[in-house]
Amino acid sequence: QRRVHGTTCLSKMASWKSKLSDLYHRGKEAASKLGKNQNGHHNKTSSDSHDTPDVKPSKRNGAVALKPPRDESDQLSDTVPEEEEASVNKDLGEKIDLEAPPGILDFGPYAMRHFSPQSSGSPIAYIVVVGFHHRQGPVVEFTYPSPPAANTEQGKREQEEIFNPIPFLALPDAAHCSDDSFIYFVLPTSAGVLFCVGCYRQIDVSSLANAGDYVRNKVQKAVVVVSRVPFFGSILTRLEIVTHAYFEQKNFESHELLSSFYDNLNSLHFETMDYAQIYVGLSPRRLFKVLREKAFLLLKLLMLEGRILVFSSTPNRVCTSVLGLVSLIPGLITCGFRSDGIANSQQQFDRYGLPFAAFHQDCVMHPYISLEQMYCFTKKGYLLGTTNGMIFEHGAAKPDAAVNIDTGKIELLNKHISSCLSLTSKEKKIVSQICRAVDSTWSDAVDTVSNTGQEGQSQWEGSDDWIRSEVSTYLKGLLGKVAAVMKRATRTSAAVVECADRLSDYNVRWVQQWLQTVNFQQWMVLHDESIYDQEFYDDPRNLPRNGLVTINFPNGDEFRGELKKGKRNGHGVYMDKNNGGRYEGGWTEDKRDGHGRLVIDSEQFLYEGEWKGDMRQGPGKLLHKGSQYNGYFIKNQFHGQGTMIDADGNIYEGEWQNGQMHGIGKYIAKNGEVYTGEFRCNKRHGMGQCVYPDGSMYSGSWQDDKRNGEGNLVEPSGDRFEGLFRDDMKNGNGSLTTVSADRLEGVWKDNNPMNGVWSIFYHNGDKFTGECQYFVPQGKGTCKYENGDAYDGSWVNGVREGAGVCFYANGDCFEGTFHDNSREGRGKLTKVSGDIVEAIWEHDEMLTETSVTWKKGDYIPPEERNKVLQMAESNQHNHTNSDGEITSPFALGDEEDLQLADEETAREEELTAQILNSKSGTASGTVHSHSSGYQNNNNNQSHEPLNLKSTEDLDKWWEGFVEGKDDAAMPTDTDTSGLRVSESDFDI
Repeated sequence: QRRVHGTTCLSKMASWKSKLSDLYHRGKEAASKLGKNQNGHHNKTSSDSHDTPDVKPSKRNGAVALKPPRDESDQLSDTVPEEEEASVNKDLGEKIDLEAPPGILDFGPYAMRHFSPQSSGSPIAYIVVVGFHHRQGPVVEFTYPSPPAANTEQGKREQEEIFNPIPFLALPDAAHCSDDSFIYFVLPTSAGVLFCVGCYRQIDVSSLANAGDYVRNKVQKAVVVVSRVPFFGSILTRLEIVTHAYFEQKNFESHELLSSFYDNLNSLHFETMDYAQIYVGLSPRRLFKVLREKAFLLLKLLMLEGRILVFSSTPNRVCTSVLGLVSLIPGLITCGFRSDGIANSQQQFDRYGLPFAAFHQDCVMHPYISLEQMYCFTKKGYLLGTTNGMIFEHGAAKPDAAVNIDTGKIELLNKHISSCLSLTSKEKKIVSQICRAVDSTWSDAVDTVSNTGQEGQSQWEGSDDWIRSEVSTYLKGLLGKVAAVMKRATRTSAAVVECADRLSDYNVRWVQQWLQTVNFQQWMVLHDESIYDQEFYDDPRNLPRNGLVTINFPNGDEFRGELKKGKRNGHGVYMDKNNGGRYEGGWTEDKRDGHGRLVIDSEQFLYEGEWKGDMRQGPGKLLHKGSQYNGYFIKNQFHGQGTMIDADGNIYEGEWQNGQMHGIGKYIAKNGEVYTGEFRCNKRHGMGQCVYPDGSMYSGSWQDDKRNGEGNLVEPSGDRFEGLFRDDMKNGNGSLTTVSADRLEGVWKDNNPMNGVWSIFYHNGDKFTGECQYFVPQGKGTCKYENGDAYDGSWVNGVREGAGVCFYANGDCFEGTFHDNSREGRGKLTKVSGDIVEAIWEHDEMLTETSVTWKKGDYIPPEERNKVLQMAESNQHNHTNSDGEITSPFALGDEEDLQLADEETAREEELTAQILNSKSGTASGTVHSHSSGYQNNNNNQSHEPLNLKSTEDLDKWWEGFVEGKDDAAMPTDTDTSGLRVSESDFDI
């Protein structure tokens, strides 16, 4: 649809072209009649018109009153011959009261205009939302504020000049190839050039709140800021944030965010911003990185007002490349815009007649064009960007240079012009220096289309500002020499040929072509004639060759000193009237060399030291706006050993490289912080020690001005940490030694100890290894005490709690439960002798009445062991008095009980002896109870004596007795739940 529409437009343009030609001839006839009626004679013939009046052009609203030159390459084949047109214009100028000479050139939207919110309107004209309609294509969906009514003259004009082209520019041809990007474009209008910044997105319909309203899978939207000020990058940085929030709403019916953004932008004082803000986002670095020396060819072709067509498959790349090229010529990017903010810089440009009037009605610039704007091909010259490769194939395009940013190739299609674009040795040297500086500082991660030319960029070698400065110096040198030649040779192109040796550094054939351009004619009117005097000084025919001289320059500068072979050599004093600077010292071949002193009072600048090749090189001392440096320089930059005291009082003493702290040095901050160690690119990097104002001190590894790697930190409290750091915080394995001499070893994260296994060495000699929470034992762990004891088990809040094993220094071992660091509950104590005591413990004390002792070497059947322990535990729980105290049957109180106990003990020993004696045969006697048979005190029933002949018989009998077997000769009513002791007998 776009291609068909474009073809239709071309057909219409051909028709309009024919009509314009007819109108031109009718105008010519009317002019002839006017001349005949008012002066009584006809216009001059074509042969007379060759004598063009030698009238100096005058200034009128930024326009030059000269006929725009035309040549054979003009694409309008049905134009009137130049001689006839010159005759008509001359007679019209004589008969009509014009303020300017004949052939007035209309710069249209590119004419100079001063901007102020009071007289020019708000900086931001509109915010427009563009969407892609599946039938109509790109359409304007929302405009804030609302444009004038369509039936008014202003409304019709804005509709045609602004709102008709915006949809096709805001959603470029390659918009579907990326989910989000941005675009720069301009709109030449009758009120001046409008500068547009757009952000477009491609969104899945499924993510929208009203997905049912769409018929396609993807939705293409764009938000465009239509501005009267040329601050592309500054507006883009703010628009990207707002656009992101707007699209995240998932509802494009809500526009409150955009209207608020409009008011916010208009509250900014664009009229006070300088050129640095205009250049944000426009990077010639990428242009030289991609095109190399061919970028300089484009610059020279631009000054010749040639036809340049730039292609890239990425919209943002093509528009930034076009604007980056334009930004190389000082002031040209503004397209006639003027304001108070750029007035100071513009004064410097005005002296040299800059910017060139490279853009006018017959030579246009568009960072991006759509197929609907192919009428630009009818212009004599143009600089256009496109993402549509079919435009190159269009018959009307006929570019002089076809540029492909993606491949870095330039094809010169006009052989006549290409011969003029050859670079001279001087130009090649400049381009080589620029490309080398760009290559050495290039970073793919930083030098992206969206990151280039950020605010606050300084003039380091290879930067965007540095490149513009180098090109500006080249242009000023060119203009100075051309001005000197033209003054001496009556402003004719023949003079350039006669003085070819003076302009050999710039390609004489190129200069001849430039003399025929509109922007050169404009330059002749606007530049300050004093600029040629500096070049005139460089001509050895007009200056003394040798000796002591005093030279007063037309611009007010003065030199007093020695000349050798027409150049400053030896000692001399140079005073700069412009900035009040004064240099006194050595010179070599017109450059400052040797020891010298430079003072610039207006900039609070003083340097005294060594110079080489017009640059500070060697030892020297520099004072600048409160800062002072004493050390070594290389190529105007701090390099080598030196000491810097900045305006805030911070001190650095150490090594420098390319103007940055680099190497070993010491930095003393104003707040008292002191760092000694390694630096890299103005940042602490490597090994170093830092003492902080609070008294803390860090020694170890640094990276990018932060503590990273192994290090040692002494806290203000006296605690000392040794371990790993990351991002200025403790991260990883580390050891903390407290002021009380405790040492804690474990893993840290973001300055905090992580829960897990830690080793803690206490100052009293104890050592803990196990689970901790913020330095407190919690969970499983082992502690070795200074007295030789060791504990392995459960911990809670730093104390032994729960199941655990404790090994004592005397060889005893306790296994059981703990509470609040004490043995509590059931436990087993294995003594060094091998005896085992099992009992109930309370407050680290063993309850004797609940204890059971197993001698070393005794055979104790498992059932017996458990039975006894259960009995002991039962005695503890079941025999308590009213006060809660334990009353055990084992606790014999009176003398009778003690006597019974002694008797029972004697019977036990007798029984034991009988059992042991049975090992060698039948026992000498039979085992009895208190009488000849087993006597039950409850029912007085008797049983036969137990005939035990061996210990095996005793084991069998015991097992039967416990299990309640009949053959164990046990009374049926005997209690088998455990051993019990009555007042008069034992149940055994």
